Formats: sequence, structure tokens, C-alpha cells
Amino acid sequence: MSVENNLFQENIDDLCRYSDVERERLIEFLNFIEAPHHLKNLSAAISGCIKMLRVPAVEEFTSPKLLEYLSTAKKLLRAIHSQAELSGFIAENVAAKKLTRGMLQSFPLYSLLFFAPEDRTFVLHQLKQVAWLKTSEVSANDIDDYCRFVRILSENPIPQILKEQLEHPTLSTELVYLAVNRFLECQNEEFVHVDDYGRNLFTNTKSALRFLKVITNRPVTRRKRIGEKKVIEKRLSLGIRGYASLGDKYFVYPLTFRDEFDENFVPHARTYESFEVSEELEAELEEAGIEIAELQNPNPTAWFIDVSTPLYAQKFRNKVKRLGQQHRIERHNQYLPLSVTRLSNFEVQELLHATMNSDIRSRREVALSLIILIMLLTSSTFDRAKRVYVTKNSDNLDVDQMGDNIALCLSRKAWVVPRLELPFKTPEISNSKSTTPRTLLRFPVLLGFIVEVINLSFVDQHAELFQPFLKLKVSMGDVQEFLGSVSNRITSAKVTNYLISAAASRFGVSVAGYIFARTLPGSLARYYYSAHPLDHYTKLYLELAEAELSLKATFQDSINAHSCEPLDSLEYDFDLTKPEESFGARYVPDTKGLYRTIAALQNELNTLRRATTKYAFIEFHNLYTVYSIFAQSLLTGIRSVIDPFVGRENILAESDILVFRDKDTEDQFHTRMQPTHPLTLVLADNYRMHSSSVRDKLFFLNPKSFDSDKYGQSKTFFIDPVTHKILSSRPSIIGQFLKPFNTLPLNSNRKYLRSFLERERVSAESVDIMLGHYSLGESVGDRMSTFSLADVRREVMPAIDKLIQSLSIEPIAGLNV
Repeated sequence: MSVENNLFQENIDDLCRYSDVERERLIEFLNFIEAPHHLKNLSAAISGCIKMLRVPAVEEFTSPKLLEYLSTAKKLLRAIHSQAELSGFIAENVAAKKLTRGMLQSFPLYSLLFFAPEDRTFVLHQLKQVAWLKTSEVSANDIDDYCRFVRILSENPIPQILKEQLEHPTLSTELVYLAVNRFLECQNEEFVHVDDYGRNLFTNTKSALRFLKVITNRPVTRRKRIGEKKVIEKRLSLGIRGYASLGDKYFVYPLTFRDEFDENFVPHARTYESFEVSEELEAELEEAGIEIAELQNPNPTAWFIDVSTPLYAQKFRNKVKRLGQQHRIERHNQYLPLSVTRLSNFEVQELLHATMNSDIRSRREVALSLIILIMLLTSSTFDRAKRVYVTKNSDNLDVDQMGDNIALCLSRKAWVVPRLELPFKTPEISNSKSTTPRTLLRFPVLLGFIVEVINLSFVDQHAELFQPFLKLKVSMGDVQEFLGSVSNRITSAKVTNYLISAAASRFGVSVAGYIFARTLPGSLARYYYSAHPLDHYTKLYLELAEAELSLKATFQDSINAHSCEPLDSLEYDFDLTKPEESFGARYVPDTKGLYRTIAALQNELNTLRRATTKYAFIEFHNLYTVYSIFAQSLLTGIRSVIDPFVGRENILAESDILVFRDKDTEDQFHTRMQPTHPLTLVLADNYRMHSSSVRDKLFFLNPKSFDSDKYGQSKTFFIDPVTHKILSSRPSIIGQFLKPFNTLPLNSNRKYLRSFLERERVSAESVDIMLGHYSLGESVGDRMSTFSLADVRREVMPAIDKLIQSLSIEPIAGLNV
């Protein structure tokens, strides 16, 4: 039984014991008023129920149980006010809105009982009775709208025209409907726009009419808003998460940052990409563990959000600007760390001072300052900052309810960021060989001012999770007006993108995206390959905040936010006794799993080497091929779509630069250039000598059936254990022989390599070169590129040395004739 149910049972026991009401009758009464389990402010609800049951009943509101409910209510109210043991059910003498905070939507009928001012006529209580006449055709929205209508009437004088229509000796639901409908017909625009009360009453009366139509058996037209809802979701996804998926093969995402409030900012660009691949290739991609959205289209479609221009001018401009726009995207990608669209350190400090020292006179102004601080500290768009959740304890946070939004945990004084959702074709499943995925990331708020103000002005003492700013009238225009008062150069986009762009330049695009649960402009491919322990992200955020905001966390801040060890001890290690968890990409191998896989392959090869049966060499060869491909992929980050192996023929002249193509297309768009580790070539040389020996063995075994042409099609090959035919090294074939040792797709090794290099603090540019992750203008040799492969080699190779040592990757001799 849950804690909530235990508490409910205890409350029932106490009420029965001290009120002399039978348990069955008490539960029946609580069900009638639709009371919540916590029975919050029960005395006020009971008092309202008594008033509702005492007035003349609406014609349809008849039941022999009503007198019984009235008697039960009186006994309960008397006991609550006379017995000290029941004092916890006594409601404070405050406004009904405050008493029902957090219950209006979840418990509309129970909440409605609270709105019962003493100076009202019995009309209001009769309107409440109507709410209890709901039928099976009534929807939850119908009930909410009607209850809201009655609550609004309770807070101000009832309009005379409505009051006259409702004061009838034998009121019925039909008369209520006619009165409300007549009231709407008599209203004109002049009345509606007199004040907020008039507008609210008019709007809510129209909504309440739908409920009255249903219970009086009148036809109701319900609009299906599914399409509109989906459009809104896609728009919010593009604005908050950073991309929108229109199916599993169609995606829209920005190519450059957008800033509609900067007059000097050039128009931003978006791209639409569709990935139509053959069924055969799609199956191989799935087997290799490569998602469709990871692919990069050599000819993406881009459109530029610009000011409107006459058609004749557009034709001329399109010719002139096409190349210029492409160059701008290239420059944006290449010089993101130096973007002139970022705020200066001085402007950031001015903004922090202005938000925390502004002259605040209302909750709306408080909310405005807090929203701007949330935008800055969490790199949130205005929409996400306004939708921020506040929770007292993030341990029980509902990730599905959060969606793309973030939360503030008051007890830990920490931001809670959900895992960035990427477009996947299949649901995530548990795999013992990969790190355990975590869905929430926490890092310190750093500004205690935020927690103090929310505790003071917005906290709902009874709601576990709430959105304090959602219904307040704070708009993007208000934010921009405030920012403009600080500096005419500060815009909401610059505030939103300040930390995430700094994180991208320091730690890489994928790490920045996971810290702030937002994608940056450009390809989504990087995000599928990056995952780190929670502590690592916390450390990076604190480093970022200190460097960019001059905010430093205390030791206790880090403990509260993440329950982690002191920051000095957060270095990543390879202790095989510790369970590995990660936040980020799916199916990233853990160090223990890789270490054991490599050790198991090495041990099995040593065993098979001693086998003396006629066809033992075939089993050895297949396993040796798996080991060579598996070990080398950890050093090169090669994809396994075509031939997942490189040899000396891929080396440029006397250099150590690899040139290879690792995606299944005939053009050279996916050609990669990167430095290579010497062990890569040792593995390649060993396999070349081994495969030559195996070819000779196959030829002597059956000269007539030996297919030398098929053997020469790829650097690596497998042999069918039954037919002895040559099998190409496609992902599906590799998976068959690798599965007894490792159930993860071979492409997962690329995820480990990227994550490892990022934790070793290899620069983002060098990591991208090693993984082949480029956006337009970033690839080696591009006219905008400033990369030096020699510099990349000096930076990357020490990290690869460490990886080799930690996983015990060793060259193994193959077979000799």
C-alpha cells in the first residue's frame, strides 16, 4: 500500500473515531464530494457542502441520500472543530483560491465547495448542485469549464440579468441553460471589454454552456484539435528542443542561430532533410546500430527566414545570395566559439545585477526577473523558462510529465534537466554490456536568490510539482523590454544561447546539448554518440559557470545537487568494480563490458589456435576477423556499413593519415581523413598476413569452388562454417559471430570512442575529425577549415594510448601456412 493510501486510511480512522460516523457512510460521503486522499482543508469543503445541501434543490438534484449526506457533514464539521485530534482538518481563514491551490484541475467538484461567500443568495449554491448532475457524456474539460464559471460568479456580484433569470421557485437544469444562454445573447462588446472580470466572465460563460448543453441533451459539436495540437508540439519541439521530426525519416532543424530582436543580425537558416534509403541498407543500418537521423545528406534543402521582398527583387537576390548564404552557414559552423552574437562578460554581469536588484512591485515582475535568470543559467528559450516546473523533491519527478521542460528542485537547490530526446525508430531496451542510462541530470542553481524568491512568492505548500509562471501574463515582449532597459545590445536569443554556445566551444556540441537538453544548429549525428557519468556533466557545468558567469559553487552546493563526491575527486577512472551509469546516447559500452569482451576474444583465440581438426582454422579465422574488426574500430571510429576495416592502402604516402569512405554511397561525400595510431596498422598487417594464409588453405581444401574474385572484394571476410563460402563483412554477418561475446552493435564502439575522447578533454574539433562528424564548412580541407591534422594527431594520440592500455587491446598473430 502506498504512503498516500496509508495516510488516507489513518485519516478515515480518526474521523470515524471522533465524529461517531460509520466508516461505510463516511467513505460514501467523501466519494460524493469527490475528496482527494489527502483531505486537504476538509472543514472548508464540508462547510460548503452543508450550504449547498441546505438551499432549495434544483429539480433534478434529488436523491434519498442527500439528507444522509447533510447529516454526515454536520457531524463531521462539529467533530473537527471540537476535537483537538482533528484540528489538522481545519482550514485557515483565507481566500478560497489559496485553500484550493493545486486542486482546481485534479479535484474540480471538491474545490467548488470552497467558493461559498456568506453574503451570496442561494442561486450560487444551486448552480453548484448542477455540477453534480454530470452524465457519462460529460468530459473532464466540460466539468472544469463549468466549475470555473461558478467560481468566477462567486468572486464578484452576479450580473443582474443572470440573477433575475436564475431566481426561480422551481429551478431546473433546463432553466439554468436558458438563463446562461440568454445572458450570453444580451452581452455586447462594450460590456465584454470593460475590465478583466467582464472578459473572463464572458469567456468562461461560453465554455460553461457546453456542459449545460450535454446535461440537457442538446447536441454539442466538439472540435477535434489533434492536427493543431501536433503542429503546436512540432513548433515547441523546434523552439525548445532544437529540432522537429516529421516521421522517422524526415527532420527539420536550424542551421544557424536565430535572433529576431537584433536589427543587425542576418536572417537565420533552417533545413529540411529526408532520408530515403533502400530496404536492404536500412536493415544493415539497423543491424549496425545506426539511426536514420545520424546520416548526413550531401544535398540538404535549406531555407532562409528573411524579410519579404518583391518577386522581381527575389529573382535577382536569389542568384547573388545563394553562395553567400552557404558561406554564412559554413562560417557559423567554423567560428561558433567566436560568434559576435554572444554577450560580453560585462553585459552578463550587468544583466545579473539588473535582474536581482530591479524594483519589483508585483508577482508578475518577480516572475519576469526569474524567467530571465532561468533563460541565462539553463540556456532555456523563453517558452521553456516560462514552463519551468518547481518540485520539492526531484527523486519522484515524473520524466514523462516534464517533456522537454526543466525543473527546479527546492530541497536540493538544483536544476533538473531531462535527457535530450532524439528521433529513434525503436524503443530503448536494457543491455548488460552498455552503461546504465539515466534520465535526469542535476546541477546546482548557484544563485540562492532564485530559490529564496520562489519559496517566498510562489511555493504551493501542498503541490509536489507545479509550474509557477505558466498562467502569469509575461510575454516575450516583456522580456525583451526588460533586456533593452539594461542594454540595447542584449536580446533574448543572446541570453538563451550564451552558456550553451560557450559550452559547445569548450566541451563540444554534443556535451553542451546534453547539459542543457537542447540541440545546437547543425547535424544531429553527434548526439547519438556522446554519453557521460552524471558527475562529469556536473563538473563541466560548474567550470562553465565560474568561467562565464563568475559564479562559483560551494562544496555543499555540489553535494546537495547531485549527492556526489567532492568535485576534486570527480575525475573519470576505469575502476572495474564500480557500476557504470551514463547520461546521453543509447547503448554506449561500459568499460567493464569492453574489457571483458576483448579478454574473452583473446582467450578464445588462444584456445582455437591449439585445435587440430581439419576445419578448425575456419572457426579461428571467423573469430580472428571479429577480433581484428572490433579492436580496430575502437581506434579508428570507423562505421561498419561497408568494409569496417582499414589497411595500409588507406594511408597517404609516408604519412600516418588515413583516408577512407565508411558509408554505403558511391560518391566521395563521406570520405574521411584522420590521423591513425600505429596499433591500427599493426592489426591491419597481421590480418593481411593471416588472410593470405587462410586463402591458401581454402584453395587447397577445394580448388574448384574457390572464388578468388569474391575474396578480393573486401579487406576482411568470413567463411560459412557449413558451406565454406566467402561471406562479406556486413553488419548482419559481423553480428552473428560477435553476438556470443558482445550483444551491442559494432557501431557502439564509435560511441565509446567519442565519449572517451570528450572525457579526456580532447578539443571538440579533434573529436569530430576522429568520428567524421562534420557540418557544412567543418570538414578537413574545406575552404573555411583551419584544422591541422598534425595538431590533431599530437592531441589525440595520447588519449588513444590511454584507451588501449585501459582495455588491454593487443595485436594477436594470425595463422601461418
